[in-house]
Amino acid sequence: MPTTKQADDLPASWLHMPGYTYVSWCMTLAPFMLVFEGFYRAWHHRKTPPKGRTVLMKGIKMHMFGLGKQSGPRIVSRQYDTYIGHGLQYVRDMSKIQSDVLKLIK
Repeated sequence: MPTTKQADDLPASWLHMPGYTYVSWCMTLAPFMLVFEGFYRAWHHRKTPPKGRTVLMKGIKMHMFGLGKQSGPRIVSRQYDTYIGHGLQYVRDMSKIQSDVLKLIK
């Protein structure tokens, strides 16, 4: 006699759906796993300290590493857009005039 229980109609899980093979299951999960792996690797990379040497100092085990090694290319000279007040503007103009006069004298 056929039953009308819902458990008979539904499969145990999405994985055991009829016609849903192992390959299609993996193909469905693969992009999400790749995204998760990227986030996990970035998190792990930020979490782990850089390699250095372990130093024992007064009973405290410390991990020494140089901060300069893990930094990227540094900007040596940077242009600054600074505001010069009226008084300093006058001083700058005077120094420019003085340097021009000195150039003319030499």
